[in-house]
Amino acid sequence: MTFRRSLSVTALSRRQAYVRRECAPSHRERSQEEQTKLYAGFHRIILKETGIDATDAQVMQLLARMFQLNASMKFVLFDDVIETLKTLKAQGLKLGLLTNLQTEVNTMCRELGISEYLDFTVTSAEVGADKPQPPIS
Repeated sequence: MTFRRSLSVTALSRRQAYVRRECAPSHRERSQEEQTKLYAGFHRIILKETGIDATDAQVMQLLARMFQLNASMKFVLFDDVIETLKTLKAQGLKLGLLTNLQTEVNTMCRELGISEYLDFTVTSAEVGADKPQPPIS
């Protein structure tokens, strides 16, 4: 248990350092080729920390599959989300959604039944920066 925890803390630190270093300019300012290289490097770190030494071709296959699955992904809520949102709204809190998703967030919120509880939604595309960069954080 201790080994796994320290491995994941180490992996997280390496991933965070990579993101800070490589994402200094927003990835939105990079070419598609540069963005792909950035994502491949990030996922290579994750794989390496889990003991998988993947080739460039394997990482690219993995990324292609991830993008394919993400495109067909359907979100579902945990059982307590609606009740929690109702409780928070009843307390007079302003609620919002901040996301890096590149999808139509308002439609997704409507389909999930949470839009009536949200005062705002903000996407990284609207801000021009991804979490955790300061413009969106």
